[in-house]
Amino acid sequence: MPKKTLYLLQSWTRVFCPHFYYFPFNSSSNGIFTSKPFECIRNLSIFLFFDPLLNFFAFFLGGRRNFGRTLVILVTAYLVWFVLILYMCLIPRRYIAWKQCAILQHATKCEANTERFWFICHLLLSHWLLFLVFFHYFCAVFKHAGRVPLILPSNLPSVTICARCVRPRPIRAHHCVVCGECVLRMDHHCPWIANCVGLHSHRHFYLALCFMSVGGLYMLTVGRWEFQVHITEFERELSTSEKVNAGSKSITSWSHFGQSYYRRLHRVSSCCFIFGLIAIPLVMVLCMWQSILVSRGETSIEHHTNIRFTQQFERRGLIYHNPFDCGLLLNWIQFLNLFSPMEIHHPSSKINVHSLYFYSLLSWRMLSRILLPLAPSDIETGVTYRLNIPDAQTVLDSLSALDCE
Repeated sequence: MPKKTLYLLQSWTRVFCPHFYYFPFNSSSNGIFTSKPFECIRNLSIFLFFDPLLNFFAFFLGGRRNFGRTLVILVTAYLVWFVLILYMCLIPRRYIAWKQCAILQHATKCEANTERFWFICHLLLSHWLLFLVFFHYFCAVFKHAGRVPLILPSNLPSVTICARCVRPRPIRAHHCVVCGECVLRMDHHCPWIANCVGLHSHRHFYLALCFMSVGGLYMLTVGRWEFQVHITEFERELSTSEKVNAGSKSITSWSHFGQSYYRRLHRVSSCCFIFGLIAIPLVMVLCMWQSILVSRGETSIEHHTNIRFTQQFERRGLIYHNPFDCGLLLNWIQFLNLFSPMEIHHPSSKINVHSLYFYSLLSWRMLSRILLPLAPSDIETGVTYRLNIPDAQTVLDSLSALDCE
């Protein structure tokens, strides 16, 4: 290979695959080919696919934020295509089946009331899921994750200085390289929403994942079967019309074009269902992972930090406790903005956590703030947090339990 070609290859590799160029090819903890198969596959996918793609957007297409905007357009187009499938295939077929049963009720075994019931259920459930998916997804896209105030309160217990912004920031705030600013309670920067997942957008991001998972399962089970029946009936009608018009001279090029167009449209719709078989399980896995993090009272960044702290404490014979973990129930209440800390923890509060009134009010707020497309104001400010720091007696009890084991 000529030296000039080798030099250009090395230069392009340094620009588009910097991690692949500089990381060692060994079995150490920071190498590409590690001893764990999952980490090896993850490293290769990042270094050989995601890094070149992101760097291509960074150098030639206006920055990495445009990569996220491109993914948002693709997700929106995919959701809109499912809306078209719903209105062109699924709902008309259920309506026709209902009307046929209503006309032929005495000649067939099907019942018009049953078909009407299923038609109304499919109509309401599909529109409810679509509306919630679009609402929470676009709230996660367009709502700012949380800006750090220019002036922080003077009584904050802990403040760090951002090395990039050179400004003070509260705890749980981190700097996003893509957005170029610090974000309150940052979880991660998600390219699928072209935005950071932080204090104000984390709830919408999680609920969008939940309703996408439920809606995806609904489309892959009920919708896929209905679509297959629709395709079979459509192909039968087309073949019948083609046989009828085979010897006729009245058939035009426009009718042939329309038939071929609808066939291509149905083929593309079938590809959407096939792509959903890959995408929906990934969305469900991400939703379950976010559920685990919320239950623990930590973010994705804090998860790695807590693992490191736990290992360091174990080497010294100590137990590390996440100070932001307030318990399973309180973690979810704070995350979903169901109750403010003043309503539960204030001494003058009339709400008892163990009372029937609390659980009835909790159920009502869950129905109104989760199952309805609402965006309640954020309860937490992102500047101060209620810390769950164990007292000395709790630490002694945990150490004695550890010694007994």
